[in-house]
Amino acid sequence: MTLVGLGVSRGVAIGRAHLLQRGQPDIVERALEPGEVAAEVRRFDNALATARQQLRAIREEIPEETARDIASFIDTHLLMLEDSMLTTTPVQLIRETRCNAEW
Repeated sequence: MTLVGLGVSRGVAIGRAHLLQRGQPDIVERALEPGEVAAEVRRFDNALATARQQLRAIREEIPEETARDIASFIDTHLLMLEDSMLTTTPVQLIRETRCNAEW
């Protein structure tokens, strides 16, 4: 197997490789029953909390000697998870249209 990609930092990285699918992900819209909405909002909020936790863990593992722009990249994603367009608006849509969080 040959891996092809663009390097984003100088040096060597050792770790697990994750093979990602190409193309658009299969996201299925699912209409929620009225009683499912609160659980779906909690599921979305839990996903945000998990993403924040994972990014913070990655941020803490970045060695001090690593270029600052790598840490800034992670910090930018953490800030995006605080943006109301990405946090509040989806919750409103889940409540108003009763759609699943992925949609």
